[in-house]
Amino acid sequence: SEVFSRPGGPSHAGSYSQYGPSRFPAPGRRSNNIKVRFFNAEERLEDLLEGPAFQEYARNVATNNYSFDRMFARSVRLESQFHILMESLEDGVIGVNERGEIFACSRHAEEMTCVSASLVQGRRCEEVFPYIPFVQCLQSRRTLPAKAVRVNGVNLSVEVVPVIRQNACIGAFALLQRFNDVEARQMVKA
Repeated sequence: SEVFSRPGGPSHAGSYSQYGPSRFPAPGRRSNNIKVRFFNAEERLEDLLEGPAFQEYARNVATNNYSFDRMFARSVRLESQFHILMESLEDGVIGVNERGEIFACSRHAEEMTCVSASLVQGRRCEEVFPYIPFVQCLQSRRTLPAKAVRVNGVNLSVEVVPVIRQNACIGAFALLQRFNDVEARQMVKA
């Protein structure tokens, strides 16, 4: 069998044979049938990882990680629920992360601001929506009450709410409403 070792490193404990870490001599013992192969500077890690010895080792040791699979499935489910919630609201919703990059823009927000969600994803909020005070909200970590803004000839009410988790601001959401919608809701309440 062949042991893989780094230059100057031991050819026993801590090394990997082509059959995995359990098939090498105990520390202090040397086996005559083990050939030591040192890495040279010209070898690439990718070549070693794609080689038959490591592939066999990976097949025997590596299995699907149950915890990762569960976390990924939960993440997909939560993202789907978030999208459904965003689209069911009558208000326009725009979300940014802690760096001020847009990660969410609802269909209603697209209609109110005349922007395409697919074109603004990942862009800085102040470039796309200079009239929404996202940066101020992220810095102050406080809700900015609704204020009137005129966008493309339409009066909107814009409120920005920070997302705080474990005492850190991890993003913010802007809630957009047309003034006609706000007035209609106030009339119903009265």
